[in-house]
Amino acid sequence: MTSSVIGTSANVNRRFYTPREVADMLGVSTTTVLKLIHDGSLPGIKVSERIYRIPIPAFERFQAGGAAQSFTPVMRRVDRLEPLGESEELPRPRESPVDVAR
Repeated sequence: MTSSVIGTSANVNRRFYTPREVADMLGVSTTTVLKLIHDGSLPGIKVSERIYRIPIPAFERFQAGGAAQSFTPVMRRVDRLEPLGESEELPRPRESPVDVAR
């Protein structure tokens, strides 16, 4: 079964599939896709407590029979960010329009 989302021009720049889309493409249930993600067979990204996304290249490797590549996210601390607008001048207020005689 092929999903209608593949190959449409609106989805050319997509980077992730939803578990529902992957389930449709594999012909299995969404629960099965989530089990594959949880056991590490299919790489997935946990967006929130209940939402997962599957990177398209990872899904293509999975379909081709390739092993899931493990990765470790890199977290870096930023020393200091300049607060937004700190180095900018504020615009001068506009002068009020002159009252026109009625």
